[in-house]
Amino acid sequence: MFDMILEFDGGCEPVNPGGIAVGSFVLRDTDKNVLTTGAAEVGRYTPQATNNTAEFSGLLLGLETIIKDYSWPKHLGIFGDSEVVVKWFLQRNCLIKPNPKAPHLEPLKLRIRNILKSEDRVWTAEHVLREYNSDADMVGRVLLEKLEPFDRSKLYADHWWNKKS
Repeated sequence: MFDMILEFDGGCEPVNPGGIAVGSFVLRDTDKNVLTTGAAEVGRYTPQATNNTAEFSGLLLGLETIIKDYSWPKHLGIFGDSEVVVKWFLQRNCLIKPNPKAPHLEPLKLRIRNILKSEDRVWTAEHVLREYNSDADMVGRVLLEKLEPFDRSKLYADHWWNKKS
């Protein structure tokens, strides 16, 4: 049984990469009541604005909120629908090798690793299907709707639709 539950999500709309990247989270107590939610824009119109950037950022936002606003639970349950974050990073004890194609993710992974590797922190991560992560997804979508409309003219020049055949 978990003393606190962190559900995280992220997305990059309307295109990945290069759209508007938003990370989000929901924190719940042991009875699954919502304690707090949060979301933040973490990238826009750059090659670094990706789904993975948003997913790692949603997790980091949630972890930093626990540290800032709550005491660390005896056992934290972490749930997300990103296989990259959960199966390849968290469930492998934060030992995923750096990806030379995505160096922008390394600072996020390092901050997450530093938070979770503290000796007194007990946590378990589980991958869930998207339909079981809908609350964290909705928190992010609400923020996306509030942001300025997507402007294709601001996209970086080497995106696929700007390339000449």
